[in-house]
Amino acid sequence: MQRIKNICSSSSHVILNVFNFINEKTVNFKRISIVKIFYLGMFSFYGVMSYLFSDFISRTKIMQVLVELPVMTSIFSCSNSSCIAYVCLTRLMEAYFFYHFTLFLMSLFIQSDNENSLLIHFHDHEWGFKFCYINILIIIVFVFPLWFHYIFYWVSVIGASLFILYSLISFLNFAAVLNNKLVNKVNPDRRFDPYVFLLIFISFLSFSFSLGISLFILIQFSHSATSAGTCASKFWNIIFTSFNLLLSVIGTVVSLLPIVREYKPNSGIFQSGIVSAYTAYLLLDAILSLPCSEKNGCWTVTDCQESTALISNYDVTSFLGIFFTIAVIAYQTYRNSTEISEMSFIDDKLPDKIDNLTGEIHRRYCFWKFHATFCIASLFMLQNMTDWSVFKTNPARVETGYYAFFFKIGICVLCHLLYIWTLLAPALFPNRNFSKI
Repeated sequence: MQRIKNICSSSSHVILNVFNFINEKTVNFKRISIVKIFYLGMFSFYGVMSYLFSDFISRTKIMQVLVELPVMTSIFSCSNSSCIAYVCLTRLMEAYFFYHFTLFLMSLFIQSDNENSLLIHFHDHEWGFKFCYINILIIIVFVFPLWFHYIFYWVSVIGASLFILYSLISFLNFAAVLNNKLVNKVNPDRRFDPYVFLLIFISFLSFSFSLGISLFILIQFSHSATSAGTCASKFWNIIFTSFNLLLSVIGTVVSLLPIVREYKPNSGIFQSGIVSAYTAYLLLDAILSLPCSEKNGCWTVTDCQESTALISNYDVTSFLGIFFTIAVIAYQTYRNSTEISEMSFIDDKLPDKIDNLTGEIHRRYCFWKFHATFCIASLFMLQNMTDWSVFKTNPARVETGYYAFFFKIGICVLCHLLYIWTLLAPALFPNRNFSKI
């Protein structure tokens, strides 16, 4: 526990220092940065603890007794640990969605960043009240009828899909910004420029990671025979892996085309390598979402055992999904919160502040975008931590399988297509402004 506490404390200090460095020229940057860290820390802690708590509470004997009570049948329509964990986890994340949705509605009425404003004060302070409010929401959500949760499930699918698209755009933007920053620091007069070596090293590392993951999938999940038995050969794993590699090659070749580099001089193998590595991870995550018996490969028949629990040994891919979610939110929190407020409910044309002494323009803190990001992120966390499971009522059970697999494969392909589009769009439409992609 002390080690976890130290890690969390260190992480908070690192994130705070990064945000303070980035926001050094924004209005009230210390207050805004600290508030953002609190909300981000709350989201991270709440998500991980919900993930662990749901699995733990589902295995306790007292919960097994409670779910048998008649009054609990409207909350838990099943008694196995997998179902209980699923119900607890989804309800906790639903409550957190409504928490940020409330703040989102409130933020539409915020017209300034004056700390003396009642809405600003509530937004930046009153953490004790907010903690109590979340607990009240949890109780309310648990007593909602089952039909409400069925409807909310499909709402969460839509919200999670929006967050996926949102994160893909953020990821491509981050790769482009990082690429531009490193390329712009290259000094052609230096014989051994460290930034050139850094670009080459990261590019090599990214492509190596992508190729390594692809080979691992082809070896581990595409073989047909083992010493202990025979699993049916999964031809689709070979097809999807080969297709992903092909799209990576196409994206890399397109980034090096003269006509593309004419409009995007900084395009090249660096950004292509990062995209290739990210999509390789998405592909592996998609294949690991399949039921154990469907993964095939060097996993023998005797070793291929399905887990009865919703959360099996806190698998690495789920925690990686949580990590990427938090990383995307941290990045988008900074970008969105420093943009001009364009959609205030009362006044949609609030001007930026201008320093009378220096003439510097300070961008306004965009509150509604901040909480809109958390709303759809909480829905994605719900789907990610339950592995896009579908709850069945007859009999009551939780199912995973091809639904999550094909969804993640679609995300992987979409990432490639978006990246290729960002390369070709400036050349295809030279009269349009694509400076932000």
